[in-house]
Amino acid sequence: MNMPVAIIPARGGSRRIPKKNLRPLAGVPLVVRAIDLLARIRSIGMIVVSTDDRDIANLAIDRGARVLGLREQSLSGSHVPTLPVIKDTIQKLEALDNVTVGVVVVAYSAAALATPADVEAGLDMLSMPGTDAVISVGEFPHPIQRALELDADGFAHFVSPENLGIRSQDLPPRYFDAGQLYFGHRAYWMDRDSMTSVKRRLLKLPGWAAVDIDTEEDWARAEFAVRYRQDGTNPE
Repeated sequence: MNMPVAIIPARGGSRRIPKKNLRPLAGVPLVVRAIDLLARIRSIGMIVVSTDDRDIANLAIDRGARVLGLREQSLSGSHVPTLPVIKDTIQKLEALDNVTVGVVVVAYSAAALATPADVEAGLDMLSMPGTDAVISVGEFPHPIQRALELDADGFAHFVSPENLGIRSQDLPPRYFDAGQLYFGHRAYWMDRDSMTSVKRRLLKLPGWAAVDIDTEEDWARAEFAVRYRQDGTNPE
């Protein structure tokens, strides 16, 4: 399959935010926002939602996404990593359609905060020579090299005290996984265990968009970002 395939892993269960994928974010279910984002990318040939929840499956199909049957129970637990789910989806798609998948974009529902330009930029980066994968990230707003931690008695200590004498502007930026968009060639998803190394590039999202929606506080930040963007206002 020459055109990229987008896969949205969307379980029905969520302990920290119940029914997160079905919950309306600024009036639109979170999983629908992710589908709508990907549907705006002309180069994406297909959007597949992997879920164990019938309501999510029906909503996805109504929105024009494809569901290859409900996910098996063995791939539906809260401790199941994403990679086996993506492998399973690719294998099912290839078997059903008698195709070989090329590029895969994995978008969590939190990708509702990204823009079509972000997705297109990620695909462009993946096409750069030697690139195996691209992941969306946010930049730590303060140098993590000056992070503090608490000991067993509750006292604070600098993790890397050798960095205290370095000006913050002279410390290189550090990034965190935004939990939204992942781009990779087929081998990155199917054969990663046999790859001697993985060459990744980083797709940097603006601070207001780099929200991995896991808590109610995250949800509130996401609502703020979406509503301000809808109003044509930059939340930064």
